[in-house]
Amino acid sequence: AMSLQVQLQSEKRSLTLPEIYELIGWGPFQWRLFIAGGLGFMADSIETGLITFLTDECSKEWPGTPDYQKNLLSTSVFIGELLGCFVWGPVADKIGRTKAFLYCNLVLVIFGVASAAAPSYVWFIVFRFVVGTCVGGLVIPFDLLAESCDGERMLMLTFSIEYFWTLGTLYVNGLAAAVLPTLGWRWLTVLAAVPLALAVVGYFFIVESPVWLVMVGRKQDAMAALQKAAVMNGVDLDGVELVCEDPHEEAGCSELAHPQYRARTLVLFSVWLLGLFGYYGASFATPLIFGTSDGTNYGAVFFASSGEIVGVALCTFISLRIGVMKGMGLFYAVAAVACFALMSCHEVPVWVAGILAFVCRAGVMGGSCATWVATPPAYPATVRSTAHGMCNAMGRVGGILATAWPTGTPDLVKLASYGGANAVCVLLSLGPGRRLLDEGHFDKLATEVSVVGASSLCP
Repeated sequence: AMSLQVQLQSEKRSLTLPEIYELIGWGPFQWRLFIAGGLGFMADSIETGLITFLTDECSKEWPGTPDYQKNLLSTSVFIGELLGCFVWGPVADKIGRTKAFLYCNLVLVIFGVASAAAPSYVWFIVFRFVVGTCVGGLVIPFDLLAESCDGERMLMLTFSIEYFWTLGTLYVNGLAAAVLPTLGWRWLTVLAAVPLALAVVGYFFIVESPVWLVMVGRKQDAMAALQKAAVMNGVDLDGVELVCEDPHEEAGCSELAHPQYRARTLVLFSVWLLGLFGYYGASFATPLIFGTSDGTNYGAVFFASSGEIVGVALCTFISLRIGVMKGMGLFYAVAAVACFALMSCHEVPVWVAGILAFVCRAGVMGGSCATWVATPPAYPATVRSTAHGMCNAMGRVGGILATAWPTGTPDLVKLASYGGANAVCVLLSLGPGRRLLDEGHFDKLATEVSVVGASSLCP
């Protein structure tokens, strides 16, 4: 019996996590995760679009609302998102990516639908604040996707999931055009939660991140997750054994201030802050640009918003060829030029303003897309979701600042500020950003992103 056990043990193939990922290959496992994660990733863009439309609708629904309270909707949502960034990232590092993904989306759907039945403006603000805290968990599906495929496909997938962000923008804009004139804002709020409800259903079709399971010392669970993924892809892992060392001690937020990551964190924090300030600024400015005395030109708004599709596609294509940091700098430069050009939007024909807004949305989306992709591989898996959440928190601060303009602030001042923020991002991404995340180092991290946090755990 002893000799048979030794023989069976010798027949087992001892493979590392990236080697098992190569065996699993590409198939339904990644597609399920991509779609479920993408639906959850739509939350932020849907919420941003809703704020744009619901601000005016709430003023009509509750006409007695004081002027100083009218900006509470956007402010409360962004403050909620800011707080959520400090909650959901550590939660995902503590209890797992998939459970955090489920809880986050479930609460979001419940309070999103509840806000449609809000009896007063105060209750509406409270409900949307809770929704905002859940939007702060946006990093979870992104990091889960990055940790669940081999390095060669990681970069393409993390870029591609950004299409869902743009899909969320188009979805809420198209929904507003179809629903607001007929069914009103309450039905708009309910229907806006549909993609997130589908993300909740998607939880039951995905598996936990093997990288995270290895990180917390659950080797058997990691192998079980890999076996489930293999079955989905029609691959047999019988006779395969995962080789891992003992996990490291649990890390915390203080690791982000470690000398190895300190400068990198400061650069990323700055790019997230200014880049998302520019992105949300462009998003909120689009309806203002095409607003008339007869109402908002929804067709022009939809056209400008569709520029984000082009931004994601071009940024993916270009970054895969010249590098992510160069691509980031290029698209932030496009956004800066377009923002400055839009300062004359009311002095040019509508079609010219439409093209400029289209280019602006493509630029800010491309730059934001590259920022999202550059962040996960910059940190080990022990603090990846926490670090990504804190970077996202800086983006929420940018979003708050983009909506915190005093009443009566000229559009020229706003557009100039958005353009200036994008210009600074150009300098950061092509200057210290490239030195700290130089292309060779980043490419290495990107290739190993699925195991970078466990690279010290798995030989």
